[in-house]
Amino acid sequence: MRRGPVPRRRDSRRSKRGLLILTAVSPNPIPVSGPTVTAPLSVAQAQELLALLREGAGHARAAGALPSPEELPSAGQVAEALDASRLSDEGLSAHAVAVRNDLAALDTTVTHQLTELLSTARTALHHLGVPTAPGQWDRDHWLTRALSDRLSRSNLLLWRRVSAAADQLAAVTADLERLGLRRVIVPDDLTEGCTT
Repeated sequence: MRRGPVPRRRDSRRSKRGLLILTAVSPNPIPVSGPTVTAPLSVAQAQELLALLREGAGHARAAGALPSPEELPSAGQVAEALDASRLSDEGLSAHAVAVRNDLAALDTTVTHQLTELLSTARTALHHLGVPTAPGQWDRDHWLTRALSDRLSRSNLLLWRRVSAAADQLAAVTADLERLGLRRVIVPDDLTEGCTT
């Protein structure tokens, strides 16, 4: 058996890609003099890379390990895509920016539920013949008053009473239909010049 310092052993082998891998093994690290060199990877990144390589991430795939350079986007295209993906506050009020930021912080399940509710509301407004933008609502129409009161939660007693009368109105409508009475809507241009 040999006594004294253990000589450094060099282990060279070829990887599957044909790269020569040299590993120096020494029980006592040799101090390096001179300026400190920052490692290109952090410890966590190096561990992640090692785990990926052990799992086979470095093996060539059927379609090749990397796409051809012609298929890769240019630096300008990447910069444009990043600029386009950034949120802009341009043209938005401070309140709108705050609401947008609050919505962006929500979990995706919550935002999906909100999207479904807004879709349902949009469909209901369409069936009522009301524009989806509140700024376009006819201020003198009773539907606008009802929707505004509901959204602001004002006049709740009045609208509860109106909602409660819906069953009574349905019963009266059914009774009138049983009697043979039907509602007829005549276009305005047919009734012009007629006196009642």
